Amino acid sequence: MILSSRLTKLINAVGEGESVADIGTDHGYLPWELMKKCSKVIATDISEQCLQKSISRSGFTESKEEPEHRIGDGLSPISYGEVDNVVIAGMGGLLIISILDADLEKAKSFGKLILQPMNASDTLRKWLVGNGFSIIGEDICFDDSRYYEIIEVKQGKENKPLLLDGEMGALITDAHSLKKDFIKHQINNLHEILNKIGNPVAGKALERVEAIKMKICEWENLL
Repeated sequence: MILSSRLTKLINAVGEGESVADIGTDHGYLPWELMKKCSKVIATDISEQCLQKSISRSGFTESKEEPEHRIGDGLSPISYGEVDNVVIAGMGGLLIISILDADLEKAKSFGKLILQPMNASDTLRKWLVGNGFSIIGEDICFDDSRYYEIIEVKQGKENKPLLLDGEMGALITDAHSLKKDFIKHQINNLHEILNKIGNPVAGKALERVEAIKMKICEWENLL
């Protein structure tokens, strides 16, 4: 199977020989690929029907071993400190927060959380920093015509100051090949919003326009 750049980034975030749980595995591509490098892989989903997509991949992969499949919501299928890594990917940032907040102490018991929010990454970063997590790694990839952010965290309190109120990963260095393109993409999105709003002369709409223009300047300062 040819792996997408998003899946490749997630796989590379897990150390060789480590254990991992993929929460909300969906089609199961990730856990089956992780079997090639990990000592233990757990794939979870909320129902037998959802999990069946991953189970049915048996016999269609190069892996001789199979992930352990468990049914359950959020972190409930795995035990306190059971794995080195927990992956929660392909979900909205607010849903990821909900999963972690529902069992916060368990979430902190794992060596590392590898999070890939589909949206609301700023809200997720602020929540993580405010709830006892240290952001230890961040990455960006471009896959299937969109950008994805990956945030790696562990229990701790050491964090760099958030950039743009959490909208930009503070650990994304200037050397990252996609950093400038990602910033330009955010700026273009804001300009599109301005075009839709038009040219208000007063009221809430004008306040919003001024706020967006300020945000554009903040993004431009990162280039």
